[in-house]
Amino acid sequence: MQVNARELREKLSDYLHLVSSGQEIEVTKHDQVIARLVPPSKTKLDIESLKNFHLSLGVTKLLPNAVLLEREDAES
Repeated sequence: MQVNARELREKLSDYLHLVSSGQEIEVTKHDQVIARLVPPSKTKLDIESLKNFHLSLGVTKLLPNAVLLEREDAES
């Protein structure tokens, strides 16, 4: 769904209700998309998937262990 910025301002609560129920909304200004409103992700970050993604980019240097441990602790 697309909505122009002025209409979004005028009916913000209505559009936020749509987003909270799963709808994605593109915000336009002068017929150009300037933003997207999307519901929050319900999936947690999987550290192993992050490591695999990092390696798939061709980066051979692994993320520092301190960063990985902190992310794992945050998920617990």
